[in-house]
Amino acid sequence: MVDFERAGNPAWAPALKTGELGVDGVPVTTFAFDITGHGFRDMGCTRQTAVFTNLLKTSVTLTFAGTTPGVGGPVIDDVRIRSCLLGALPARLLTPAAPGACQCPPIASGAWDILVDH
Repeated sequence: MVDFERAGNPAWAPALKTGELGVDGVPVTTFAFDITGHGFRDMGCTRQTAVFTNLLKTSVTLTFAGTTPGVGGPVIDDVRIRSCLLGALPARLLTPAAPGACQCPPIASGAWDILVDH
């Protein structure tokens, strides 16, 4: 499981910034953020969660890619990777207490600013 904050570069059009999260080169989810009403002082970051399966692998490569046309795309921050062993967890831990919440222990976390436009 990975969750991250998303926003958009307020300096450039279009207002809707879009991107894609991939795991080992396979698209897992898309994300979008509308910068309307936001600026550099209040970017309006929102959190998004994506769940993926990593069976019998010791590592994976996460890729965040902007899909917004032009030079100003999405902004990604506070990426948190969590590991949930589904067979070993009680059912109460598999149901998040709030949208986007995960009660599994974090295995990696960071404040990474990633701006990738393709």
